[in-house]
Amino acid sequence: MQHLRESQERYNNLFKHCRVLEKQIEDLQAAISKGPQNTDAAPGAHQENTGESHLKELQELQQRFSESQQQLCNSKQEQDELRKLLEAEQHRRVAAESQRVAAENQRVAAENALSMVEEQIRR
Repeated sequence: MQHLRESQERYNNLFKHCRVLEKQIEDLQAAISKGPQNTDAAPGAHQENTGESHLKELQELQQRFSESQQQLCNSKQEQDELRKLLEAEQHRRVAAESQRVAAENQRVAAENALSMVEEQIRR
């Protein structure tokens, strides 16, 4: 159960991280679509090509986003597997408890039968 909680927490964190990366990608795509903008560089100073830097940053964000989505998918699969294992264990426990109760009932019935036989023998 603890492993399932940890997996759920990891999944939630990855999901949040993916949302942040998606927002950054959207913002960067919006900046790229606006085209080059003036930078705050001093007159005559070398100004970086904003379009190229935005494109490079976008590619890096998309790569990180893709990796995060893969981790998210893996985490979801792990959670699903853990849930299945937990359900199977719960079914085994229910079956074992049913068998224990049946065995206990048989024991009580046998003790009662033995008591009745002993009582008849004493008469």
